[in-house]
Amino acid sequence: MKKNLIAIIALTAALAASTSAFADTVQISEEELNKPVSTYAPDAMPTPEIQGDIMLLNGEEKDAVATDAETPIEIASYMSVDVTVVKTDSDVDGIIKTTTDVNNKDDQNNTVNLKITDDTLVYDNLGNKKALSDLTDGSKITVFTGSYEPTPLILPVQYTANIIIINGDKEGNVNADTYLADEEGYTNAANTLNIATADDTKIVDKNEKEYKGDLDKNDLIVFYGVSTKSIPAQTTPTKVVVLGENEIALKQIEAAKNATPAPTASPKVTEAPQVSYAGLVNVVIGDKNVSDVYAKDNTTMVPLREVAEAAGFTVTWDAENRAVILNDGVYSLKIGENSYVKGKMMPLTLSAAPEIVNDLTYVPAEFFAEVTESATVDGTSLVVTAK
Repeated sequence: MKKNLIAIIALTAALAASTSAFADTVQISEEELNKPVSTYAPDAMPTPEIQGDIMLLNGEEKDAVATDAETPIEIASYMSVDVTVVKTDSDVDGIIKTTTDVNNKDDQNNTVNLKITDDTLVYDNLGNKKALSDLTDGSKITVFTGSYEPTPLILPVQYTANIIIINGDKEGNVNADTYLADEEGYTNAANTLNIATADDTKIVDKNEKEYKGDLDKNDLIVFYGVSTKSIPAQTTPTKVVVLGENEIALKQIEAAKNATPAPTASPKVTEAPQVSYAGLVNVVIGDKNVSDVYAKDNTTMVPLREVAEAAGFTVTWDAENRAVILNDGVYSLKIGENSYVKGKMMPLTLSAAPEIVNDLTYVPAEFFAEVTESATVDGTSLVVTAK
């Protein structure tokens, strides 16, 4: 969500920098642009239409906004940005000046002006209700603004602050979005968080009165601690603030749900040629042939240390674990186990396990082609590249 808001901020700044373009292309009045979102019916939202390759939110061409009308898109009902308060009082009533970069707070490209309304809610990141008077210069805050709020195309950028979260020293997470019921509980529109309330979860309305209704299809502010790393993440919230239904968001969600995905072409899969190591009879390192080679069940087994050291690898024997380690742990294997470790990758399985013959460790020839990648197959020979 933060990245989305920053992208929109950058786009807004670029548009506002060219006022002459707006005079000719924006098909929306200033009165409409600043009209509160609550005054619009879901079908009557203003639709700014900036021609050319700047922006086109509602036309048939979508050069600037890369969306596919036939593909369902998971869109958060609120976008958030982390900012620092620069000035709580302003010459313009109801505006709080903030910055995304305290080291360059005088740069208007970093400035985000927050428009405060009678409906602006303020909490700390643990869910405690706060007031605007609790904001001070230097306060670090997270601001949520409605994704469907009309935004003036001006610099510095200006957003309606629907929710302000004052971030304190104690760790606490906050999400604001439209939530829908599912088998696991309730999942937000952005599909990033799933919540399952518990008996001790505090559920209130925006006036801090206990809420006993269903959370389904409501905009929620969710306060929570730890969450899983799944998609979506799952958590049990400590507090939920119910903001009510968001008709515009619900309409967008329903439209996305009923959309027909655009057909996609099935890519042609070209299978990699399969290399057979069963017919190898020679192992060549530079101009030298390795003599101690034998076949076992159609697998050519080669002496590990001789070939590896000739190829430039360091080889260490771990007697306690009956293991061989190459290049200080980059590659490793255990005698009798068909499991060859390469870095942090999943262990590879080859045509045979390593074994000891005449006090020498032997591995399948493909070990040097598939694991260390230091050899290639040339006819009936495994050609090792010597460093």
